Amino acid sequence: MSHWTSALALVLLGACTPYSPPVRSPLPGAPGELGVGQVEAGGAATIHATGGPTMAIGMTDWLAVEGGGEGYSGREGWALGYAGTRLSLNGRKRRKRVLGNGPAADLGIGFGAGAIGFGSKEGLKPAGGGYADIGVGYHLARQIALFIRGGAQYTGARAHPATWWWHVGAGPQVTLGPVSFYAAGGAAGFTNAAGDEHSYTVDFGAALRFDAFGSPRDRD
Repeated sequence: MSHWTSALALVLLGACTPYSPPVRSPLPGAPGELGVGQVEAGGAATIHATGGPTMAIGMTDWLAVEGGGEGYSGREGWALGYAGTRLSLNGRKRRKRVLGNGPAADLGIGFGAGAIGFGSKEGLKPAGGGYADIGVGYHLARQIALFIRGGAQYTGARAHPATWWWHVGAGPQVTLGPVSFYAAGGAAGFTNAAGDEHSYTVDFGAALRFDAFGSPRDRD
């Protein structure tokens, strides 16, 4: 039976319900930041000590490729890498290469693989799965945005039940020069054939954004 406890904390501290690990536990930040020829490099984590490095490359103003790592170093820890694409709709005002206020939305889809069982007597077991998330937000100015995001994952691992993970959160993002910081509070959980858990959670992230390729005209 589902119950409102700190589910992810219970999982990480040895909950009785078995599970397959998430591919990407922290949600991304506010949509509408990355343009053509730009690279974003950073990291994200949850209050339950999961997460890892992140990177995205803007192929156009509406399409980016992304990748990163997901890990946990506690009991039966895991490590996975993931890659995917992100489609964006950006209604922010633009003055030359500077984005201003306005709405934005995006949809990300990707896949990941790795292993679970670090520190376990049973040894490592292959793990993997796919993720999808959607976000909407409003940039009050170049420096401040508010956003809400939700995501789902389907993951599997050897000797572990196939698991659906879900995650919703909302919060602010602040941009200082080329660096953005965000925090999002909400709820997360999982369900599988063995049971289900859900709880509150908070995500944190930071990213450095810079022009990497393409002509200035492409980004005007």
